[in-house]
Amino acid sequence: MAKKTLKRTRVDDSSSDSSEEETVNFDDMSLAQLKEALRDSQLKKNQAEKKMRQALGDITNTSDEENKRRKSKSKGNDAKRRKKRRRVGVRVRDDDSEAEKEGESGSEDGTGSGSEESHTDSDDDARDVVADVASLGRRFVMIKGLWINKSALKKEIDETYDAKKRFDSKQGIVQGQLRDLFDILPNHLDGKTRQKGWFRRAFLNGMSSQRSNTSTRVRRGAGDSIFKCSSADLLSPASRRQFREEIGWHELGDGESGEGDARARGEYASLDVPLLHQGGSKEYDIHTCFLNPVLMRLFAAIVRGPNAAAAMREAEDKGTDTASIAVPVTDNMERIHQISCTEPGAIAAASVLAIWGKSTDIKLQARGDHTNIDYEGRFNEYLEILTTGLHKKSPSILHVFAEWDRILFPDAEDSYAEPGRNHGRKKSDGFSRAMEALAAEEASLEGEGEIWPPSPNKVLSAGSG
Repeated sequence: MAKKTLKRTRVDDSSSDSSEEETVNFDDMSLAQLKEALRDSQLKKNQAEKKMRQALGDITNTSDEENKRRKSKSKGNDAKRRKKRRRVGVRVRDDDSEAEKEGESGSEDGTGSGSEESHTDSDDDARDVVADVASLGRRFVMIKGLWINKSALKKEIDETYDAKKRFDSKQGIVQGQLRDLFDILPNHLDGKTRQKGWFRRAFLNGMSSQRSNTSTRVRRGAGDSIFKCSSADLLSPASRRQFREEIGWHELGDGESGEGDARARGEYASLDVPLLHQGGSKEYDIHTCFLNPVLMRLFAAIVRGPNAAAAMREAEDKGTDTASIAVPVTDNMERIHQISCTEPGAIAAASVLAIWGKSTDIKLQARGDHTNIDYEGRFNEYLEILTTGLHKKSPSILHVFAEWDRILFPDAEDSYAEPGRNHGRKKSDGFSRAMEALAAEEASLEGEGEIWPPSPNKVLSAGSG
Protein backbone atom coordinates (compact mmCIF):
# COMPACT_ATOMS: atom_id res chain seq x y z
CA MET A 1 0.00 0.00 0.00
CA ALA A 2 1.30 3.43 -0.93
CA LYS A 3 2.49 5.61 1.83
CA LYS A 4 0.17 8.56 2.38
CA THR A 5 1.76 11.84 3.35
CA LEU A 6 0.56 15.41 3.78
CA LYS A 7 2.67 18.48 3.33
CA ARG A 8 1.94 21.18 5.86
CA THR A 9 3.16 24.76 5.50
CA ARG A 10 4.29 26.42 8.68
CA VAL A 11 4.14 30.22 8.48
CA ASP A 12 6.36 32.40 10.62
CA ASP A 13 4.32 35.44 11.79
CA SER A 14 7.35 37.69 11.78
CA SER A 15 7.55 37.83 7.98
CA SER A 16 5.20 37.14 5.09
CA ASP A 17 8.06 35.65 3.06
CA SER A 18 9.28 33.18 5.72
CA SER A 19 7.79 29.67 5.65
CA GLU A 20 8.87 26.05 5.71
CA GLU A 21 7.28 22.72 4.91
CA GLU A 22 7.08 19.54 7.00
CA THR A 23 5.92 16.05 5.96
CA VAL A 24 3.39 14.11 8.04
CA ASN A 25 3.13 10.32 7.68
CA PHE A 26 -0.58 9.27 7.86
CA ASP A 27 0.26 5.58 8.37
CA ASP A 28 1.73 6.27 11.80
CA MET A 29 -1.34 8.24 13.02
CA SER A 30 -4.58 7.17 14.66
CA LEU A 31 -7.95 8.37 13.35
CA ALA A 32 -8.18 11.05 16.03
CA GLN A 33 -4.67 12.22 15.29
CA LEU A 34 -5.45 12.25 11.57
CA LYS A 35 -8.49 14.49 12.08
CA GLU A 36 -6.47 16.79 14.29
CA ALA A 37 -3.70 16.99 11.68
CA LEU A 38 -6.21 17.83 8.91
CA ARG A 39 -7.80 20.55 11.02
CA ASP A 40 -4.41 21.98 11.86
CA SER A 41 -3.38 21.87 8.21
CA GLN A 42 -6.57 23.65 7.09
CA LEU A 43 -6.13 26.32 9.76
CA LYS A 44 -2.57 26.99 8.66
CA LYS A 45 -3.72 27.17 5.05
CA ASN A 46 -6.48 29.66 5.88
CA GLN A 47 -4.08 31.87 7.82
CA ALA A 48 -1.60 31.85 4.97
CA GLU A 49 -4.31 32.76 2.43
CA LYS A 50 -5.61 35.58 4.65
CA LYS A 51 -2.14 37.04 5.02
CA MET A 52 -1.61 36.80 1.28
CA ARG A 53 -4.90 38.60 0.55
CA GLN A 54 -3.95 41.39 2.96
CA ALA A 55 -0.60 41.80 1.30
CA LEU A 56 -2.14 41.89 -2.17
CA GLY A 57 -4.82 44.36 -1.04
CA ASP A 58 -2.26 46.81 0.41
CA ILE A 59 -0.99 49.09 -2.35
CA THR A 60 2.27 49.65 -0.45
CA ASN A 61 2.77 45.86 -0.36
CA THR A 62 4.95 46.27 2.72
CA SER A 63 5.05 44.74 6.13
CA ASP A 64 3.34 46.30 9.14
CA GLU A 65 6.63 47.45 10.59
CA GLU A 66 7.58 49.21 7.38
CA ASN A 67 4.16 50.85 7.21
CA LYS A 68 4.63 52.19 10.73
CA ARG A 69 8.02 53.59 9.82
CA ARG A 70 6.62 55.30 6.73
CA LYS A 71 3.66 56.78 8.60
CA SER A 72 5.95 58.12 11.30
CA LYS A 73 8.19 59.75 8.73
CA SER A 74 5.19 61.20 6.88
CA LYS A 75 3.84 62.79 10.07
CA GLY A 76 7.19 64.42 10.69
CA ASN A 77 7.29 65.88 7.18
CA ASP A 78 3.70 67.13 7.50
CA ALA A 79 4.60 68.90 10.72
CA LYS A 80 7.54 70.57 9.00
CA ARG A 81 5.35 71.63 6.10
CA ARG A 82 2.71 73.02 8.46
CA LYS A 83 5.33 74.98 10.34
CA LYS A 84 6.67 76.45 7.12
CA ARG A 85 3.23 77.47 5.88
CA ARG A 86 2.45 79.11 9.22
CA ARG A 87 5.69 81.08 9.15
CA VAL A 88 5.16 82.46 5.66
CA GLY A 89 1.42 83.02 5.99
CA VAL A 90 1.47 84.96 9.24
CA ARG A 91 4.68 86.96 9.01
CA VAL A 92 3.93 90.67 8.60
CA ARG A 93 6.18 91.66 5.74
CA ASP A 94 6.42 93.84 2.70
CA ASP A 95 5.59 91.86 -0.45
CA ASP A 96 8.55 93.48 -2.23
CA SER A 97 11.13 92.28 0.30
CA GLU A 98 12.90 89.15 -0.91
CA ALA A 99 14.69 88.68 2.41
CA GLU A 100 11.39 88.46 4.23
CA LYS A 101 9.95 86.08 1.63
CA GLU A 102 12.76 83.61 2.23
CA GLY A 103 12.60 83.96 6.02
CA GLU A 104 15.23 85.31 8.34
CA SER A 105 16.50 81.92 9.48
CA GLY A 106 18.18 81.06 6.18
CA SER A 107 16.83 77.52 6.42
CA GLU A 108 15.32 76.04 3.27
CA ASP A 109 12.46 74.34 5.05
CA GLY A 110 11.66 77.49 7.01
CA THR A 111 12.05 75.81 10.38
CA GLY A 112 14.95 78.02 11.46
CA SER A 113 17.26 77.52 14.38
CA GLY A 114 15.24 79.41 17.01
CA SER A 115 13.02 77.85 19.61
CA GLU A 116 9.40 76.95 18.83
CA GLU A 117 8.29 79.19 21.71
CA SER A 118 9.92 82.34 20.27
CA HIS A 119 8.55 81.55 16.82
CA THR A 120 5.03 81.20 18.22
CA ASP A 121 5.35 84.50 20.09
CA SER A 122 6.39 86.20 16.85
CA ASP A 123 3.40 84.70 15.06
CA ASP A 124 1.05 85.91 17.79
CA ASP A 125 2.46 89.43 17.57
CA ALA A 126 2.02 89.41 13.81
CA ARG A 127 -1.57 88.23 14.10
CA ASP A 128 -2.27 90.99 16.63
CA VAL A 129 -0.94 93.66 14.28
CA VAL A 130 -2.98 92.36 11.35
CA ALA A 131 -6.09 92.25 13.56
CA ASP A 132 -5.43 95.85 14.64
CA VAL A 133 -5.27 96.99 11.03
CA ALA A 134 -8.48 95.13 10.12
CA SER A 135 -10.16 96.80 13.10
CA LEU A 136 -8.91 100.12 11.76
CA GLY A 137 -10.68 99.39 8.47
CA ARG A 138 -13.94 98.71 10.31
CA ARG A 139 -13.65 101.97 12.24
CA PHE A 140 -12.99 103.88 9.02
CA VAL A 141 -16.27 102.62 7.52
CA MET A 142 -18.26 103.70 10.56
CA ILE A 143 -16.98 107.26 10.96
CA LYS A 144 -14.89 108.26 7.93
CA GLY A 145 -16.22 106.68 4.75
CA LEU A 146 -17.93 103.63 3.27
CA TRP A 147 -15.31 103.36 0.53
CA ILE A 148 -11.72 104.43 0.02
CA ASN A 149 -9.66 104.86 -3.12
CA LYS A 150 -7.02 102.12 -2.94
CA SER A 151 -4.34 104.56 -4.07
CA ALA A 152 -4.85 106.48 -0.82
CA LEU A 153 -3.08 103.62 0.95
CA LYS A 154 -0.01 104.09 -1.26
CA LYS A 155 0.18 107.85 -1.80
CA GLU A 156 2.47 110.21 0.06
CA ILE A 157 1.08 113.16 1.98
CA ASP A 158 0.82 116.24 -0.25
CA GLU A 159 1.83 119.20 1.89
CA THR A 160 0.12 121.60 -0.53
CA TYR A 161 -3.28 119.96 0.01
CA ASP A 162 -6.10 122.37 0.82
CA ALA A 163 -8.99 120.79 2.74
CA LYS A 164 -11.37 123.40 1.33
CA LYS A 165 -10.60 122.13 -2.20
CA ARG A 166 -10.84 118.45 -1.32
CA PHE A 167 -13.69 117.72 -3.73
CA ASP A 168 -12.39 119.77 -6.66
CA SER A 169 -10.44 116.82 -8.10
CA LYS A 170 -9.89 113.10 -7.72
CA GLN A 171 -6.43 113.80 -6.34
CA GLY A 172 -7.98 116.06 -3.72
CA ILE A 173 -10.45 113.33 -2.70
CA VAL A 174 -7.59 110.84 -2.36
CA GLN A 175 -5.56 113.25 -0.22
CA GLY A 176 -8.62 113.90 1.93
CA GLN A 177 -9.14 110.18 2.47
CA LEU A 178 -5.46 109.84 3.33
CA ARG A 179 -5.85 112.44 6.06
CA ASP A 180 -8.99 110.70 7.31
CA LEU A 181 -6.88 107.57 7.65
CA PHE A 182 -4.13 109.42 9.53
CA ASP A 183 -6.76 110.78 11.92
CA ILE A 184 -7.42 107.26 13.23
CA LEU A 185 -3.98 105.70 12.67
CA PRO A 186 -2.51 104.64 16.05
CA ASN A 187 1.01 105.64 17.02
CA HIS A 188 2.49 102.15 16.60
CA LEU A 189 1.50 102.12 12.91
CA ASP A 190 3.45 104.87 11.19
CA GLY A 191 2.82 106.40 7.79
CA LYS A 192 5.23 104.07 5.99
CA THR A 193 3.55 100.97 7.37
CA ARG A 194 0.28 101.77 5.58
CA GLN A 195 2.07 101.52 2.22
CA LYS A 196 2.96 97.86 2.70
CA GLY A 197 1.01 95.11 1.00
CA TRP A 198 -0.07 93.29 4.17
CA PHE A 199 -1.46 96.56 5.61
CA ARG A 200 -3.54 97.26 2.50
CA ARG A 201 -4.99 93.75 2.46
CA ALA A 202 -5.86 93.76 6.17
CA PHE A 203 -7.34 97.27 6.04
CA LEU A 204 -9.49 96.61 2.97
CA ASN A 205 -10.63 93.27 4.42
CA GLY A 206 -11.72 95.09 7.57
CA MET A 207 -13.66 97.63 5.51
CA SER A 208 -15.35 94.90 3.47
CA SER A 209 -16.29 92.99 6.62
CA GLN A 210 -17.82 96.08 8.22
CA ARG A 211 -19.84 96.96 5.10
CA SER A 212 -21.21 93.42 5.03
CA ASN A 213 -22.17 93.52 8.72
CA THR A 214 -23.69 96.98 8.31
CA SER A 215 -25.83 96.04 5.31
CA THR A 216 -27.20 93.03 7.19
CA ARG A 217 -28.02 95.09 10.26
CA VAL A 218 -29.67 97.92 8.33
CA ARG A 219 -32.21 95.63 6.66
CA ARG A 220 -32.47 92.46 8.74
CA GLY A 221 -31.08 93.04 12.20
CA ALA A 222 -32.64 96.41 12.97
CA GLY A 223 -34.53 97.51 9.86
CA ASP A 224 -37.96 97.55 11.51
CA SER A 225 -36.69 99.80 14.32
CA ILE A 226 -34.67 102.05 12.04
CA PHE A 227 -37.35 102.67 9.41
CA LYS A 228 -40.47 102.03 11.52
CA CYS A 229 -41.82 99.47 9.10
CA SER A 230 -42.31 95.71 9.12
CA SER A 231 -39.41 93.38 8.37
CA ALA A 232 -41.41 91.97 5.46
CA ASP A 233 -41.38 95.39 3.79
CA LEU A 234 -37.58 95.23 3.58
CA LEU A 235 -37.36 91.58 2.58
CA SER A 236 -37.07 91.80 -1.22
CA PRO A 237 -36.50 94.34 -4.01
CA ALA A 238 -40.17 94.02 -4.96
CA SER A 239 -41.36 94.83 -1.43
CA ARG A 240 -38.92 97.75 -1.14
CA ARG A 241 -40.13 99.32 -4.37
CA GLN A 242 -42.93 101.00 -2.40
CA PHE A 243 -40.32 103.30 -0.80
CA ARG A 244 -38.81 104.71 -3.99
CA GLU A 245 -40.44 108.15 -3.68
CA GLU A 246 -39.24 108.34 -0.09
CA ILE A 247 -35.63 107.89 -1.27
CA GLY A 248 -35.84 110.56 -3.98
CA TRP A 249 -37.59 109.05 -7.01
CA HIS A 250 -39.45 111.52 -9.19
CA GLU A 251 -41.02 111.30 -12.61
CA LEU A 252 -39.37 113.05 -15.54
CA GLY A 253 -41.15 115.27 -18.01
CA ASP A 254 -41.19 114.81 -21.77
CA GLY A 255 -37.76 114.92 -23.32
CA GLU A 256 -35.93 114.47 -20.01
CA SER A 257 -33.77 111.46 -19.28
CA GLY A 258 -32.51 110.17 -15.99
CA GLU A 259 -30.72 107.24 -14.45
CA GLY A 260 -31.99 104.43 -12.31
CA ASP A 261 -34.60 101.72 -12.84
CA ALA A 262 -37.17 102.77 -15.46
CA ARG A 263 -34.65 105.39 -16.67
CA ALA A 264 -36.96 106.66 -19.41
CA ARG A 265 -39.61 107.73 -16.87
CA GLY A 266 -37.80 108.99 -13.81
CA GLU A 267 -34.66 109.32 -11.71
CA TYR A 268 -33.43 109.43 -8.11
CA ALA A 269 -32.56 112.87 -6.78
CA SER A 270 -29.61 113.17 -4.41
CA LEU A 271 -30.93 115.89 -2.07
CA ASP A 272 -34.65 116.18 -2.79
CA VAL A 273 -35.05 113.12 -0.59
CA PRO A 274 -37.76 112.97 2.11
CA LEU A 275 -35.80 110.30 4.00
CA LEU A 276 -32.98 112.79 4.66
CA HIS A 277 -35.18 115.56 6.04
CA GLN A 278 -36.76 116.07 9.41
CA GLY A 279 -40.45 116.28 8.59
CA GLY A 280 -39.98 114.45 5.27
CA SER A 281 -39.59 117.45 2.94
CA LYS A 282 -39.57 116.44 -0.73
CA GLU A 283 -37.28 119.37 -1.59
CA TYR A 284 -33.88 120.16 -0.16
CA ASP A 285 -34.15 122.28 2.95
CA ILE A 286 -30.90 123.47 4.48
CA HIS A 287 -32.53 123.71 7.91
CA THR A 288 -33.86 120.12 8.09
CA CYS A 289 -31.58 118.05 5.84
CA PHE A 290 -29.59 115.33 7.67
CA LEU A 291 -31.88 115.66 10.70
CA ASN A 292 -34.35 112.86 10.02
CA PRO A 293 -34.41 110.64 13.16
CA VAL A 294 -34.09 107.62 10.84
CA LEU A 295 -30.44 108.56 10.25
CA MET A 296 -29.65 108.74 13.96
CA ARG A 297 -31.42 105.46 14.72
CA LEU A 298 -29.47 103.84 11.90
CA PHE A 299 -26.13 105.08 13.25
CA ALA A 300 -27.07 103.97 16.77
CA ALA A 301 -27.91 100.49 15.45
CA ILE A 302 -24.47 100.25 13.84
CA VAL A 303 -22.34 101.39 16.77
CA ARG A 304 -24.53 100.26 19.70
CA GLY A 305 -26.57 97.38 18.33
CA PRO A 306 -30.19 96.79 17.23
CA ASN A 307 -31.52 97.23 20.78
CA ALA A 308 -30.35 100.85 20.80
CA ALA A 309 -32.38 101.64 17.68
CA ALA A 310 -35.39 99.85 19.17
CA ALA A 311 -35.09 101.88 22.40
CA MET A 312 -34.90 105.14 20.44
CA ARG A 313 -37.95 104.19 18.40
CA GLU A 314 -39.90 103.35 21.54
CA ALA A 315 -38.92 106.66 23.15
CA GLU A 316 -40.01 108.58 20.06
CA ASP A 317 -43.34 106.76 19.98
CA LYS A 318 -43.91 107.77 23.63
CA GLY A 319 -42.84 111.34 23.00
CA THR A 320 -39.75 110.96 25.20
CA ASP A 321 -36.51 112.74 24.37
CA THR A 322 -34.20 110.15 22.82
CA ALA A 323 -31.20 111.88 24.40
CA SER A 324 -32.20 110.18 27.67
CA ILE A 325 -31.62 106.73 26.18
CA ALA A 326 -28.72 105.11 28.04
CA VAL A 327 -25.80 103.60 26.17
CA PRO A 328 -25.80 99.77 26.51
CA VAL A 329 -23.45 98.59 29.26
CA THR A 330 -22.11 95.72 27.15
CA ASP A 331 -19.20 96.04 24.75
CA ASN A 332 -20.24 97.54 21.44
CA MET A 333 -18.62 99.10 18.40
CA GLU A 334 -18.81 102.56 19.97
CA ARG A 335 -16.70 101.46 22.95
CA ILE A 336 -14.39 99.15 21.04
CA HIS A 337 -13.52 101.83 18.47
CA GLN A 338 -13.71 104.76 20.92
CA ILE A 339 -16.32 106.70 18.97
CA SER A 340 -16.98 109.75 21.14
CA CYS A 341 -18.71 112.34 18.96
CA THR A 342 -20.47 112.78 15.62
CA GLU A 343 -18.12 112.79 12.61
CA PRO A 344 -19.00 114.28 9.19
CA GLY A 345 -18.34 110.87 7.62
CA ALA A 346 -20.78 109.22 10.02
CA ILE A 347 -23.65 111.52 8.97
CA ALA A 348 -22.83 111.13 5.26
CA ALA A 349 -22.59 107.34 5.60
CA ALA A 350 -25.86 107.09 7.54
CA SER A 351 -27.59 109.12 4.82
CA VAL A 352 -26.32 106.81 2.08
CA LEU A 353 -27.16 103.68 4.06
CA ALA A 354 -30.70 104.87 4.75
CA ILE A 355 -31.32 105.39 1.03
CA TRP A 356 -29.74 102.04 0.16
CA GLY A 357 -31.73 100.30 2.90
CA LYS A 358 -35.05 101.22 1.30
CA SER A 359 -33.88 100.86 -2.31
CA THR A 360 -34.41 97.90 -4.64
CA ASP A 361 -30.64 97.34 -4.74
CA ILE A 362 -29.46 94.01 -3.38
CA LYS A 363 -25.78 94.52 -2.54
CA LEU A 364 -24.22 97.46 -0.76
CA GLN A 365 -21.72 98.64 -3.33
CA ALA A 366 -20.45 101.88 -4.86
CA ARG A 367 -23.16 101.86 -7.56
CA GLY A 368 -26.60 100.33 -7.14
CA ASP A 369 -27.18 97.09 -9.02
CA HIS A 370 -30.88 97.89 -9.67
CA THR A 371 -31.30 101.65 -9.21
CA ASN A 372 -27.93 102.62 -10.69
CA ILE A 373 -27.60 105.17 -7.87
CA ASP A 374 -23.99 106.32 -7.49
CA TYR A 375 -23.72 105.72 -3.74
CA GLU A 376 -20.04 106.60 -3.57
CA GLY A 377 -20.72 109.84 -5.42
CA ARG A 378 -23.64 110.56 -3.07
CA PHE A 379 -21.41 110.02 -0.06
CA ASN A 380 -18.84 112.50 -1.35
CA GLU A 381 -21.60 115.02 -2.14
CA TYR A 382 -23.07 114.80 1.36
CA LEU A 383 -19.62 114.94 2.94
CA GLU A 384 -18.74 118.04 0.92
CA ILE A 385 -21.89 119.83 2.10
CA LEU A 386 -21.15 118.96 5.73
CA THR A 387 -17.44 119.83 5.71
CA THR A 388 -17.99 123.04 3.73
CA GLY A 389 -20.61 124.08 6.27
CA LEU A 390 -18.14 123.42 9.09
CA HIS A 391 -15.39 125.45 7.39
CA LYS A 392 -17.79 128.36 6.86
CA LYS A 393 -19.39 127.89 10.30
CA SER A 394 -22.80 127.69 8.67
CA PRO A 395 -25.46 127.86 11.42
CA SER A 396 -27.61 125.17 9.75
CA ILE A 397 -24.73 122.69 9.51
CA LEU A 398 -23.48 123.47 13.02
CA HIS A 399 -27.02 122.78 14.20
CA VAL A 400 -26.93 119.36 12.50
CA PHE A 401 -23.82 118.36 14.46
CA ALA A 402 -25.12 119.86 17.69
CA GLU A 403 -28.39 117.92 17.38
CA TRP A 404 -26.67 114.63 16.56
CA ASP A 405 -24.35 115.04 19.55
CA ARG A 406 -27.22 116.07 21.82
CA ILE A 407 -29.10 112.88 21.01
CA LEU A 408 -26.26 110.39 20.52
CA PHE A 409 -23.33 111.81 22.52
CA PRO A 410 -24.74 114.12 25.21
CA ASP A 411 -21.64 113.65 27.40
CA ALA A 412 -19.09 114.11 24.60
CA GLU A 413 -15.99 116.06 25.61
CA ASP A 414 -15.75 117.62 22.17
CA SER A 415 -17.97 118.39 19.20
CA TYR A 416 -17.58 119.72 15.68
CA ALA A 417 -20.36 122.16 16.53
CA GLU A 418 -18.72 123.35 19.76
CA PRO A 419 -15.05 122.34 20.16
CA GLY A 420 -14.05 121.82 23.79
CA ARG A 421 -17.62 122.27 24.92
CA ASN A 422 -17.05 120.36 28.17
CA HIS A 423 -13.47 121.63 28.69
CA GLY A 424 -12.01 118.16 28.78
CA ARG A 425 -14.63 116.51 30.96
CA LYS A 426 -18.18 117.02 32.12
CA LYS A 427 -18.39 118.44 35.65
CA SER A 428 -20.95 116.94 38.00
CA ASP A 429 -23.19 119.08 40.19
CA GLY A 430 -21.45 117.69 43.29
CA PHE A 431 -18.03 118.66 41.91
CA SER A 432 -19.20 122.22 41.25
CA ARG A 433 -20.58 122.59 44.78
CA ALA A 434 -17.35 121.20 46.26
CA MET A 435 -15.26 123.74 44.35
CA GLU A 436 -17.56 126.56 45.49
CA ALA A 437 -17.16 125.44 49.11
CA LEU A 438 -13.36 125.41 48.76
CA ALA A 439 -13.40 128.90 47.28
CA ALA A 440 -15.61 130.18 50.11
CA GLU A 441 -13.33 128.65 52.73
CA GLU A 442 -10.29 130.24 51.11
CA ALA A 443 -11.96 133.66 51.13
CA SER A 444 -12.90 133.24 54.80
CA LEU A 445 -9.36 132.40 55.87
CA GLU A 446 -7.84 135.25 53.88
CA GLY A 447 -10.29 137.67 55.54
CA GLU A 448 -9.08 136.54 58.97
CA GLY A 449 -5.47 137.11 58.01
CA GLU A 450 -4.64 133.42 57.91
CA ILE A 451 -1.77 132.22 55.75
CA TRP A 452 -3.04 130.20 52.79
CA PRO A 453 -2.41 127.37 52.59
CA PRO A 454 -1.67 126.77 56.29
CA SER A 455 1.68 125.18 57.16
CA PRO A 456 1.70 121.46 58.07
CA ASN A 457 2.99 122.29 61.59
CA LYS A 458 0.06 124.60 62.23
CA VAL A 459 -2.41 121.98 61.08
CA LEU A 460 -0.81 119.39 63.39
CA SER A 461 -0.72 121.71 66.41
CA ALA A 462 -4.35 122.68 65.87
CA GLY A 463 -5.29 119.03 65.80
CA SER A 464 -3.44 118.22 69.04
CA GLY A 465 -5.14 121.05 70.94
